[in-house]
Amino acid sequence: MALDDERQDTRRGVLKNLAAAGLGAAIGTVAARQFPPWPSEPGVGVPEISGPGTLDAVFNVRDQGAVGDGAADDTGALIRTIGRVPASGGLVYLPHGTYRVTSTIAVARTNVWIFGSGPDATAIRLGDGANADVLAIDAGGCTVSNLTIDGNKAHNSAGAGILVDAVAANEMLENATVRDLHVVRTKGAGIRIRSSPSGPVNRRSLVQSCVVDDTDSEGIALMATDQSIVANCFVSRTGNHGIISKQGDENTLIGNQVLQAGINKSSGFAHGIAIDGNGGVNPNGRHRILGNYVFDACDAGIEVADAVYDVVIEGNTVNGAGVGPLAANRYGIYFGGSLAASSKGSIRGNTVTRAGTNGIQVAGVSPLARTSSLVLEGNLCYANGENGIYLKSVDNFVVNGNACFNNDASAMEKDGIRLEGVWDGIVLGNRCYDNQAAKTQAHGLGIVAGATNVLVAMNDLSGNSIGAIGNANLLAGTSRLCENKGFNPLGVSRVTIGPSPWTYTNNDFVREAMYIRGGTVADITKDGLAGIFAGSNVTVWLEPGESFTLTYSSAPIVSKDRK
Repeated sequence: MALDDERQDTRRGVLKNLAAAGLGAAIGTVAARQFPPWPSEPGVGVPEISGPGTLDAVFNVRDQGAVGDGAADDTGALIRTIGRVPASGGLVYLPHGTYRVTSTIAVARTNVWIFGSGPDATAIRLGDGANADVLAIDAGGCTVSNLTIDGNKAHNSAGAGILVDAVAANEMLENATVRDLHVVRTKGAGIRIRSSPSGPVNRRSLVQSCVVDDTDSEGIALMATDQSIVANCFVSRTGNHGIISKQGDENTLIGNQVLQAGINKSSGFAHGIAIDGNGGVNPNGRHRILGNYVFDACDAGIEVADAVYDVVIEGNTVNGAGVGPLAANRYGIYFGGSLAASSKGSIRGNTVTRAGTNGIQVAGVSPLARTSSLVLEGNLCYANGENGIYLKSVDNFVVNGNACFNNDASAMEKDGIRLEGVWDGIVLGNRCYDNQAAKTQAHGLGIVAGATNVLVAMNDLSGNSIGAIGNANLLAGTSRLCENKGFNPLGVSRVTIGPSPWTYTNNDFVREAMYIRGGTVADITKDGLAGIFAGSNVTVWLEPGESFTLTYSSAPIVSKDRK
């Protein structure tokens, strides 16, 4: 039998519960708040007070009349308990139980910690017909942890689970922490952190180790929020995006799992992870999307769109995108925009499979509004519905060291990597193939609508259903094809020469060896220099765009070998 001072609703019980929840470190890291020694107890082993704000009191909601039986209305008791917390901060403790609330529980005091006995033990549940956010944080330095938030969406028409709201605070709201929660069955977003782009900013929020399940809106939403982190959360069965950052800067999404985003979708878009520049009106910048796992998203797995810049998308896995019956965008990873072009992105080390269309798609709005300054490196794209990697209206790009294989389940020819209307890029060292018994991937590299000033070099493009490169003649400008395994569509071919002096220019975008055999040759001029070659049985190497002039008295045989 537990001693009285070890019960969950005593101060010693609270400390014991904190330790059991593994939150000892959090006490020292969330706004530097720690428990002081209690006046009636020795301070051995108890952290000392440190500021700016300190948790110098624990307030049990039962002391204000909360019942926690799931039937009684505990709204007033929770509000009264929060109202007792001093300016220096304090902990509002909810012992084991289900606390039914009929209006929003607002935390408008700084440095308040709402803490339960664990997600499986303590719950705040929205009552029928309340149609409200369950818990709203309207002040900085506050924390909510170790309980369940139940939005009871079957009996409500509106309401988020957790709302961190700089709009309501009407001042800068910083250092809010939401961690170790279960947020379930919400009509609105599970966790929503917001400010207004033109008003007080919300920044440095932390959402960590939360489970968000069965929402009719977003799972976790950062709206006009800066310098915030969403880490190690499990988000499933949402009606809108699994996780979204819209109109904010410098946010990090790391180590999250997003399953079946959009399964509850009724309209609009539902991506696994979305970074939204709001059509370029309030663009996002400097985001990091790292090490997340997205499974069976209704629309895109990860979408970055409309004037988003300087984004790193690294080490993510997308397994299934565009799987919903209402799917609109079906890409594994998308970077670009339909309303405004995005720029400066790094897409590295991701694995993308089972996307409805392209594994990775990078697209500008138009040839005049291009997506720019992209690096796609070391990605693995396989078994996607169309192309492995698809670039359209993109300039200043590098596509390096990617593996794209066994893509294309569509009725049209699709490729490992496809370029459409691109400029000033490098496609280097990629491996694009199909090793299925019935091959579906048409080409290792496909080119449509032109590729200007693009170097395609040292790729292994062998082993596809049709060929290595499709429509290579659409290269233009100073484009070059060099040392691509599997690509030599003409091989060695005879060249018809004209009257002496005869000039030949390499317009084939690949390096060529010109074999000059027999005849009587007086001179071969290259790069404006005469007298370099004379006589027959000479081989002249030409880079794309280079030419030579042949002077002869009897015509030699000239052949070219594309390299």
